[in-house]
Amino acid sequence: MKMAGRCLSVLCLSLFLTVPAAPAERIIAVRNVGRVPADGSAVRARPVPVKKLDEFRRNSDFSYDRQNAPYLSFWDWIKAWLLEKLRVLFKGVDDAVVWKALKYVVYGVIMAALLLVVVKLFGADFRGIFFSSKKRPRAIADTIGDISGVDFDELIAGHLKLREYRIAVRLMYHKALQELSARSLIKWKIDKTNTDYLSELAGSTLRGNFAELTRIFEHIWYGNFDLAEDSYAAVRDSFYGFYALVADDKS
Repeated sequence: MKMAGRCLSVLCLSLFLTVPAAPAERIIAVRNVGRVPADGSAVRARPVPVKKLDEFRRNSDFSYDRQNAPYLSFWDWIKAWLLEKLRVLFKGVDDAVVWKALKYVVYGVIMAALLLVVVKLFGADFRGIFFSSKKRPRAIADTIGDISGVDFDELIAGHLKLREYRIAVRLMYHKALQELSARSLIKWKIDKTNTDYLSELAGSTLRGNFAELTRIFEHIWYGNFDLAEDSYAAVRDSFYGFYALVADDKS
């Protein structure tokens, strides 16, 4: 057995030694697989036109590494200017607090402006907004009706006998309207207010005097002010002096 094993070993060794070696060129070829030979040809530069480059630069699609300054609208500029001024005025106050307060101020101004427009459009009296219904000035001829044919002197005398001076003042104011309407200085209407008539006298020299009579009348009548006889005498002189001015007016 031992003899047979030795013979087998010698046979295998002899077969291994008889295998031919690989050629050298084949080994080199295997080692050079995957290598690209260097290109020694001449390179010709192709410059990009300047006009084309400018087009690319202006195209926002290619602005990968540039951050343009934010666009400020006119309103943004106004806000920045106001905030800068307010910072000087309110030193030490946080910008957010200042800007919030400013917004409320702006909203208030806008609301006031809108209210003014509405009041002007509908011809309302401003005092009707701020006074309660009891103190709100009513139309001037609220109970008398058409004043053109009324004898106010007779009515005034009747109330003076009863010492009703407050009512007498009201009647004297109606007489002033009657005098103005008779000379076409105003256009009397039952639903007009004192302010309406003052507006109609805007170009007249009588406006100032009528405005003073209106102030006296409203203070006494709508303010429920009770007059004494001596106080009434001073008010009466103002009204009758106005009647004389209307009679002499040449406008």
